[in-house]
Amino acid sequence: MDIPQSAEGISRLLRSKTISTAEIYDISTKLIDGSIEVYFPQKEAFVLQLLVDRWNDHKIIAFKTDFCMWKLFNVMWKQIHSEEHKKRIFKNLKFIPHLMQTLQLIDSNVPEFISTLAETLSLINSSVTIDVVPEQAQMILACILNMLVDNTSTDSQLRSKAIGETINLTNFSETKDITVKTSKSFAIQLLYPILRYSTHFSGTADEEITQKLEFYIGDYIFSSPAGSMDLIEVFLNSSGSELAADELQTFFDISVHFLSNTDFSLLESIFTSILTIHPSLASNLLKKLSESKKTMSQSFLEGLFDKVFNDSSASNFDNTWILINHITDLDIEVGILNTQKIMDKLSKENVTPITVSVWSQLVKCHVNAREFAKFLSIWERYPTVKGNSNCFLSNPEYAMVISKNVRTLSTTQIRDTMDRLLSVILANNRNSEIAIQALTIIIKGLQDLSYEMLPEFRLTIARIFDFDDYENPGFWDMFYHVLDTYDDILPPNKIEKVQQAITACSNGQQPPSNLFFSIFKFRELVEFDMDSTAKLFISFVVHLEPSEQYEILKQVLQRWSTIINSFFPKMELKQIVNILTTLDNGKLIMDLMKDEDFFEEDNIMYQLVEIMLENLDDVKWLKTLGRIPIQCINKNNRVRALNDISRKSDLREPDISLLSHLLTNPTFKSALETDIIVLRKLVDTDEQTYSFSNKVYETVIINHLSQIKEKSSCDFVVKLITFLTSCIKNDFDFTAIKMAFYLVKVSPAKTTAITALGENLIEAIIKKLKGLADVISENSNLFSWLLKALFYVSPESSSHADGQIRGIVESLAKLLLTSSNFDLDVLANFFLLYCTVYEDELSYLLAHYLVLRQKGIEHAKLISGVKFFIQHRLLEDPSEAELRNFNNGFVSMIHSFQSIGGELTEALFEIYEVIIENLTKENNLGTKLFCQSISELFTHFQTSVINHKSSFLHVLECLNTLLTTKPWLFSQHCIESLFPMCLKFNLISITDCDESDDVFVLTNRLLSNVLLYHRYKLSNRHHLIVSNICILMDLVVREADSGLTDVSARALARFITNFCEPSNLAKSNKAKETFNSRVAQAKKSLRKYLPVVLIKYINLSLVCPIKPLVKQELVAGIFSILDLLSRDELEIVNVSLDNSGRSYYRALYGEYKRVGKWRDS
Repeated sequence: MDIPQSAEGISRLLRSKTISTAEIYDISTKLIDGSIEVYFPQKEAFVLQLLVDRWNDHKIIAFKTDFCMWKLFNVMWKQIHSEEHKKRIFKNLKFIPHLMQTLQLIDSNVPEFISTLAETLSLINSSVTIDVVPEQAQMILACILNMLVDNTSTDSQLRSKAIGETINLTNFSETKDITVKTSKSFAIQLLYPILRYSTHFSGTADEEITQKLEFYIGDYIFSSPAGSMDLIEVFLNSSGSELAADELQTFFDISVHFLSNTDFSLLESIFTSILTIHPSLASNLLKKLSESKKTMSQSFLEGLFDKVFNDSSASNFDNTWILINHITDLDIEVGILNTQKIMDKLSKENVTPITVSVWSQLVKCHVNAREFAKFLSIWERYPTVKGNSNCFLSNPEYAMVISKNVRTLSTTQIRDTMDRLLSVILANNRNSEIAIQALTIIIKGLQDLSYEMLPEFRLTIARIFDFDDYENPGFWDMFYHVLDTYDDILPPNKIEKVQQAITACSNGQQPPSNLFFSIFKFRELVEFDMDSTAKLFISFVVHLEPSEQYEILKQVLQRWSTIINSFFPKMELKQIVNILTTLDNGKLIMDLMKDEDFFEEDNIMYQLVEIMLENLDDVKWLKTLGRIPIQCINKNNRVRALNDISRKSDLREPDISLLSHLLTNPTFKSALETDIIVLRKLVDTDEQTYSFSNKVYETVIINHLSQIKEKSSCDFVVKLITFLTSCIKNDFDFTAIKMAFYLVKVSPAKTTAITALGENLIEAIIKKLKGLADVISENSNLFSWLLKALFYVSPESSSHADGQIRGIVESLAKLLLTSSNFDLDVLANFFLLYCTVYEDELSYLLAHYLVLRQKGIEHAKLISGVKFFIQHRLLEDPSEAELRNFNNGFVSMIHSFQSIGGELTEALFEIYEVIIENLTKENNLGTKLFCQSISELFTHFQTSVINHKSSFLHVLECLNTLLTTKPWLFSQHCIESLFPMCLKFNLISITDCDESDDVFVLTNRLLSNVLLYHRYKLSNRHHLIVSNICILMDLVVREADSGLTDVSARALARFITNFCEPSNLAKSNKAKETFNSRVAQAKKSLRKYLPVVLIKYINLSLVCPIKPLVKQELVAGIFSILDLLSRDELEIVNVSLDNSGRSYYRALYGEYKRVGKWRDS
């Protein structure tokens, strides 16, 4: 479109009825930004007036629904700087009708419109105030809320801004007079959109604006001059069909918030009204009431209970029980009054988690009402009534609920209950069996009581042994639990009678399952023959279902494995182990092995190993056998296993692991340990062709070398060396090369024969390297392996071999200069070999290391070369020149600290660790350089730890070790520098939750070592330690901001305890006092500083509540401070605190005297 080049032409074009909104936006923005070079005075006002004119015409829809027109309005509004001018133009705009019409029409580009509208409202609110009729305000806000819910792609910040600006525009929050009319309008227009918004955006960043909207519901619905229920009925009539279940749930939650403390009847009416729309919501609404600790009137809940109970059907079975559960949770009286109804209904249903939950809630009702003893009477009598089920006693889940609540009864109530049941049992009438079941359940509950209470019931329970009906099905279960609760309760005159009863029951056709628990428990107390029991037990277990076998064997073997092991005949024992191996794919065996005592059962272990040896093709049993301690596998079985596995054509990882495990206790009898061909096959079939270790082969060699004086081992080693020498002198035999390499590598003392083998190995490797020099890329893996193998064996080489190594290094170096595509592993291993012949400055070698690390080669592949050069070439027997070389390298390293923070930071820290680990006491200059390095590190480390925390952690770990192994390295200045450095590291790391604890624990461990080994250097530096402790404590207590946990709190408590308990006061103290007097003197000097720490802890506890786990750890350190303080210091603490601090201090000191203070008793 051609744009006129005059102001008149542009104004005529913009006012044209045919121009589109897109063209208006394009021309207007170009006019403003100067793209159209036309003199057009007050162009902003012109465009703004044009928009006002078009917006006032309700027939021109395009100008209202195109968000670009709203955007243009914002641009022009900002261009006008006169507030008066803006107000004059805006006065002509019928903004509220225009906005209402637009909100009803908008259907495209909604997210863009919302964003633009929010800005428009913000601009208008900042300049003008508009009078809005309440009903219009409600409609506008409703449209905005609906629009936001329908377009959830908007972010929370934009949503909050759009709603906030709408509320400001309409003065919604300033509405003082709420009338019947406005309340009714609110219920019809705005209540539903608020519920939609609250439901969709609950629990998000919109929480603040959501709460504000919900308070409007409180004002307009629950505080209205119109009846609240009338308004709710209006709302439900107008929007009920559109309301989703979760929106109704939100409405009920809001109702609970406003009504639960003021108007229960209204809340009950709302509850009823909601259920008429969504009956399935009942359980959720009641659950919400229960969770919020709110309730409703008993009469209402009783009516609801009756309705739910009477209307229940098979189709809504679960929902019925859930509702009953919630109702009885809200009002225990409803549960107590309907106990009989609930029990009758439960007894006719299958036992499910839901019914067990209802039963638990019913019991809880009586417990909370202190009527559990009365309930037990109902529970005992229930099965005695004709037609009633015995499920509440016979079902284990129902019975367990009763047992767990026995501890809530008083001593008298428990005794009375047991006396009542014993009277029925001893009467031996038709109800005796039920009474036995009930008493057994009560006795199970006694095990939850304290040991102090149990003797109270001993005499009562002893009456059980007056009952002699041993054929009663429930007797043996009761008998077992009695003995399990009271080990020595069985009267001596009853022992023989019980033995006879056990024998009689054992001879029966179908013994009860609980008989065996009684027998095993009885065998713990009395010695008798178990042969007949063993046969009966096996017969019993064999006929059980697998799941039942699993449970009974698990219980028996976890509790009585020693009895099974010691007194069961071999045949029965083997049958038990056979069953064990079939249950749940061996899972029961793995569960039993979690207890180390199980391995002590030698007979069981022997049978288990025998079965596993027959199934060595099964990976599961290979792994299980590998978990059995080697002492539990006899020599013959080890030989058998070694031979069977080594005969396999394909050895997998579990095979190798088991072989390694078996060889930890050598037999020197298996083919693997005596046959060179078998060993060769093992190495040849190794899945990791280019590995530098073969654990099984090396273990065999080490075992023989450890008893080299034995003729058999000596002959084997000599034979093996002869064989390998023969192989490697002929054509290249990689398997023999590897075997020779492993042998030379693991040999602790190099005999003449092994040294000769090493020389031959070096020659063979060098020969092959020369042959591969021209085709390295095609054989990079082999070439790389040979280089590294040569590095490992080169320290033992002769001068002749050393010359050969130098030659191959020089030739390879020339190749490197002419090629740029070497494999990184080849480069890394060449560097290792290069280090063995390098004789120049350490600084140059370290530069090579940095370059290779920059290429991406891992630290572990290179660092051993640097260590070799330092330890073997410079410091093994150092001359003055070699020490100077080492120190020059150290100086270069220190100067490099100025550049840490870049990509080489990690590599620099790795070099630093190697250098300081190799400092010696004779190297005086090195010791001084170490102190300088600590200063440089402290000066520059902040730039490095931000992105290299793990590397700096390794440096601190190294310093921590040196504090113990080389304390002479640390001067006074070094020691004092460690405190601010550790503190600074913690402050930098607190934002990283994944590493905060690691950093905190390590730094505290390092400072603890300073106290343990260098305390004499801190005798007049206690203020330095105290200030660190106070800051660290602040970090730990404010764990939400720092990311620290109780793990860090434990480390700080350990540091405080070490500070309060001086133990290393030697070296610089040349006085003649005894050790105890020196400790006393040190503690005395500490006392004047420690009150500061205690006051800091108390103030922090008052300002920000400490999490229980953190507090539990910190208190240990605080108690060590209280141990040290005298009455004078405690008084200083007391007067330094305000009233709340003193109250907390008294409570803390009381807890210290109760559980923290040392007592000789």
